[in-house]
Amino acid sequence: MEWTIPVSNLIQHALPEGATIIKSSGPHSIAEIQMAHLDGDGTSEIAVGYLFRGEPYVLVLKSNGPGGYRRIIIKGKGYGINYLGFANITGKEHKDLLIGWQVGAAWGELDIYAVEDDKLRKVVEQMLYSRIEVGDMSGKDGKAEIALWTHDTGEAYKIDVLRWNGEALVQAEDAYHHYFRKVVNYYEKKVKEMPTAAFYWYYLADAQLKAGMPEKALSTVEKGMALGMAYPGKDAFEKLKNEIQDVLNHKNIRLYPASESKIGGIKWGYINETGRVSIGAHYDWAEDFQKNGLAVVTIDNLSGIIDQKGKYVVMPKYGGIGEFSEGRAIVWDSKGMLLIDEKGNVVFKTKDYLGGMQGGRSLFSEENETDGIRYGFIDRNGVIVIPAQYKTAGNFIHGKAVVQLQDDAYAVIDVDGEILQRFHYAFVGDVREGLMPFKLSVDGKFGFIDEKGTIVITPRFDGVQGFQEGRAIVSEDENYQSKYGLIDKTGKYIIPPKYNDIRFLGEGKIAVGVPIQAEVPFAGSRYAIGNLEGNLLTDFDYYDVTDYRQGIASVNDGSTTFFIDINGKIVRNLPSVAGAGTLVMQGNVIKANVDQRISYYDKSGKIIWKQDNSIRLNDKYKVKEKKYKPNRNYLVYYPEIEGMKNLVVQEQVNRTLRKLSQAEGIDTNKELDYSYQGDFAVTFFQKNLVVIQITGYNYPFGAAHGMPTQIYAHVDLMSGAFYQLKDLFKPNSNYVKILSDIIREQIIRQGENSSVWLDSYKGIEENQPFFVTMDALNIYFYPYDIAPYAAGFPTFKIPFRDIMYIINTKGEFWKSFHY
Repeated sequence: MEWTIPVSNLIQHALPEGATIIKSSGPHSIAEIQMAHLDGDGTSEIAVGYLFRGEPYVLVLKSNGPGGYRRIIIKGKGYGINYLGFANITGKEHKDLLIGWQVGAAWGELDIYAVEDDKLRKVVEQMLYSRIEVGDMSGKDGKAEIALWTHDTGEAYKIDVLRWNGEALVQAEDAYHHYFRKVVNYYEKKVKEMPTAAFYWYYLADAQLKAGMPEKALSTVEKGMALGMAYPGKDAFEKLKNEIQDVLNHKNIRLYPASESKIGGIKWGYINETGRVSIGAHYDWAEDFQKNGLAVVTIDNLSGIIDQKGKYVVMPKYGGIGEFSEGRAIVWDSKGMLLIDEKGNVVFKTKDYLGGMQGGRSLFSEENETDGIRYGFIDRNGVIVIPAQYKTAGNFIHGKAVVQLQDDAYAVIDVDGEILQRFHYAFVGDVREGLMPFKLSVDGKFGFIDEKGTIVITPRFDGVQGFQEGRAIVSEDENYQSKYGLIDKTGKYIIPPKYNDIRFLGEGKIAVGVPIQAEVPFAGSRYAIGNLEGNLLTDFDYYDVTDYRQGIASVNDGSTTFFIDINGKIVRNLPSVAGAGTLVMQGNVIKANVDQRISYYDKSGKIIWKQDNSIRLNDKYKVKEKKYKPNRNYLVYYPEIEGMKNLVVQEQVNRTLRKLSQAEGIDTNKELDYSYQGDFAVTFFQKNLVVIQITGYNYPFGAAHGMPTQIYAHVDLMSGAFYQLKDLFKPNSNYVKILSDIIREQIIRQGENSSVWLDSYKGIEENQPFFVTMDALNIYFYPYDIAPYAAGFPTFKIPFRDIMYIINTKGEFWKSFHY
């Protein structure tokens, strides 16, 4: 049923006296009166914008039956309306109301209303834009997307195509290919009109990439870079070019690290989006593939790089490899640090410090007897463009870096080393959003100056972070404890300094933390989600909050890990995972790192692959993975053996393994003042002997570091015996002295390469920790026993052939793994 009274008469009757109807004025303006079904009453609702006493409003008329209606008045902002319409945004049976308020000459703010429980509820608010388009841009589901054009410079716009995900508007990447072809046409016209305007070339390349034209985008971005204009700048062009090249080189290929439990330990390989193995489990560790299609893998504590076919680009030979940035990565070995390209070629090396590539420059240091340590910069080709001359230096951010000169003054320099401004302060930090932290004296407080050196915020903070999105996190010390707050660019507190922690999450959101245990603030924080206006959107319910990406972030409440939207509400159409950890959206796959185990899910929550360190030894025996998690800070995975002939003995063995794993006796209702994590691996199996490595890490909150533990359980699967070191040797063999002397000789032979404190080495104990392999006895020591903490567990390998004369080859221990 529709209205029986003419719509124009209804509106004239419902509007307040003196009101004037607004005709929307934007570039995509539509009729001033809109009609559509917002609910299921069978009658269209009417929406009209009007001005009353200089302020904009929207009137919604809803039928109350024949001849009757109910008025809903929405007061707006700004001075007009540039968009008014109905569209199916939230995906429900009926349409939603969209209002674009004119808040500036080139700016509108979008609000979206949906009907819930017979009431209009605002589901989206204050989304800034310059131009707006609404429609089914993916062309496949009948559900509307929204394209927001945000003004940048000239007639250039940053464009977002958004879709409702059930909780918020997020990027609709699957609609890019269709919509951005229109954007390509727009910018092709602009580069013809103004061929020397680099920003049009930049946005054309961006649109071509999103429209599925990476080859054209690469040509376009190179033309824009060749213009050498100050804006958008070389950094922005380089970043976009790298993104284009990544797409060209690695279209639609996604692989994910996955482990396999083997005798000898856990090995890692890669699976595809369906869970099928693409690269076998050959590595001791495997990192995520990066955007350039390369991944860092580790074998025998040495790191290398593979491509998506599993082929080595760099053989495992480095002590570590950092993440690629701008086509370059930092690697290190015993001789120093190196910069490599994506083919593994070394472009620069130094025995001192080398930083990651940022803004086309990498920070490096040199040390000499006269000046000590000095810093300079190299370019992507490893050429020293700014010699090592600064006492301190930061990375380049948007083409500017802060350095400390020889005379102790600070300066902002450009990428060629040209000094743009000097400052005579005791300390000056990086330039972020036009402001820099500074100190008037070395032991003084922090404030902020602008790029001319003018004091903008008077020093009064004990700690500061750089500005992001118009806000900075600062701290004030109280009773030797830092209290964190949030300020704006005038120094005004948006959030007072009373919190245990504050973190930027991106997309206009922050995490605000209070102590989990008030008496132990360094034990960690429990977080609420807030916005940059200082409003807390949630209670302090969350742990492990990740940054926002496309409108969602991952959190956990200690027992379950899930996604939240920009309002801090649970995203219910994406999976949640039992346990504490994080979730990350990687293409169409969700990677869960929860309770120290990796798993992958599709968006419906179906498991693609799940890590399980259980291992079948043979057709008779299996070592199962069991989990013990009595509370949030205590997590142990412990082994349980299956297949032993005597079930009573098997139960006794498993009770001992559980005890050795420390998987018992923890109060489930008590907050601990430490955290503990335990795990295991099967390192050896032969005949009847299985050797299980049981590891743990105890971290007292507030300590500099925790203490690792390591036990090797040598279990006879026939008898259930747990063998000790003495069981390997003949009675009265004096094995303690013999092994002690062999180890001392090994330490002496290592010479300067040894990390052991020789004076602290007094020999081994009768029950010294050990483990066996097929051909050797391995003796090890705990951290601090004979070497510094950083040395880990110093281990000495003694081949059996060197000590056969004292081994009891007729003993049960030896016979358990020899035929």
